[in-house]
Amino acid sequence: MLKYAIIMKIMEEKNIQTQLQELLSRVPDIRLDMETLTIHKDKYKWQIKWIDLPHVSPRKAQLESLNILKNKQSNLLQILVAPWISPESAAILTQENINYLDEQGNARIAFGNTYIERLGYPAPKAEKRYLRSIYNPISSRVLRVLLQKPSQTWTLTALAKAAQVSIGQVYNVKNFLLEQSWLNHPISQKAVPLQLTQPLKLLEAWRLQYKPTGKKQGFYTLENHKGIEQALQQISSQELVLAGLHAAKFIMPYSKFVTTQLYATKKGLEQLQAIMQLKPVTRGENILIYLEPDKGIFFDANQNNQGIWQTSPIQTYLDLHDLGERASEAAEYMMQHTILPLWEQT
Repeated sequence: MLKYAIIMKIMEEKNIQTQLQELLSRVPDIRLDMETLTIHKDKYKWQIKWIDLPHVSPRKAQLESLNILKNKQSNLLQILVAPWISPESAAILTQENINYLDEQGNARIAFGNTYIERLGYPAPKAEKRYLRSIYNPISSRVLRVLLQKPSQTWTLTALAKAAQVSIGQVYNVKNFLLEQSWLNHPISQKAVPLQLTQPLKLLEAWRLQYKPTGKKQGFYTLENHKGIEQALQQISSQELVLAGLHAAKFIMPYSKFVTTQLYATKKGLEQLQAIMQLKPVTRGENILIYLEPDKGIFFDANQNNQGIWQTSPIQTYLDLHDLGERASEAAEYMMQHTILPLWEQT
């Protein structure tokens, strides 16, 4: 019995062969003939055929799955190959019963009574660089706006104005979100406003790439937390924004912390220094300031019920996860009790 394997790829043929040989060598009674590109097992034979594909994003995985299933034949075994297939794309392919293989080592190949699955290999450096460019401070301004009210629809112009970035920057972010299937914006209907459809997936992906911006400076003060809060109330400036666990305190009263985290412009820091005695230190600080971070942090800040400017729930969530350990637990509490309810209200 003859079956054909369509293997869609974007890697060098040598690398494909190496990956396939390694996988099949672990299965008894299977022989891979690289000269004729055939797989032999018992009385069955599968002919391998390489087909190039440029990239396998979740959206591409959906489209290719449809194409493969549309042309499905009883004697056709299909395997999709790429440099790297993300867990999201892999889940889509698995759900549609499409086999895959990537250059990093991730694979799912099933035929006859043979099933091979290997997961958990991370993205290559090129993919990581691309992700960092999407979640960099400038691009993330677009994400901030979208995540404030996920149900809101936007034109590219309106979104660029709200995020204070260029149309080109919005266009790049839009294309990325479309490829992830996180955005509703039919390509065939360009005049239709775009809308975020998977805010939770976007926020979680951003969290994994997130790092605070600004120059980190440590200070020591004799004031306790209450004294620091009184100083911030007195200043009441959007150029000096409370962050981290101290900001979370006003959402989760049981939140415990030692160090107060702040984002500040140079003017905001000068205002704080004018009314508090702050001693610059390299360790043992009880105030940690990120000086001159990306301005997106300031334009989505809000005043709490004490009149103190603090980071938005989204920014606070990101900062808490960056702190790690128990702060991550506080972040998940904030997700369930603050962020998700706010999204439901919009």
